Amino acid sequence: MLSTATAQKLPDVSLAPSDPVFGAEFYGPYEAAVQAALEMLCAARRKHEGDVLALHFRLKSPASIRGKLRKKGMPETAAAAGLCLRDVAGLRAVLTSRQAVYRFAHTLMTSGVARLDEVHDYI
Repeated sequence: MLSTATAQKLPDVSLAPSDPVFGAEFYGPYEAAVQAALEMLCAARRKHEGDVLALHFRLKSPASIRGKLRKKGMPETAAAAGLCLRDVAGLRAVLTSRQAVYRFAHTLMTSGVARLDEVHDYI
């Protein structure tokens, strides 16, 4: 559960688009993970206050999920998406320096909430 202080700072996130396949049933399991991730990101941002210029969090839309499954030759089902897609959710952080990036990444990876699947080091 989000603390009152944290909840007041978070946007209203609706995880269940009105889609027959990729709707509430598909996005539902992500809800607790997204809430925990947003709370952890708020804490990380406070810890690295002067270093964080921007944080962008996104959930892939049902249309994007379908397109990616088609491209991979997979059926357009929630089960196939769960097995084949590792990027249903994503985070982009913009920080002030290379050192800040690695400190922030360390904070995220040691939080127990985030899992690192792939790194794109654009530094």
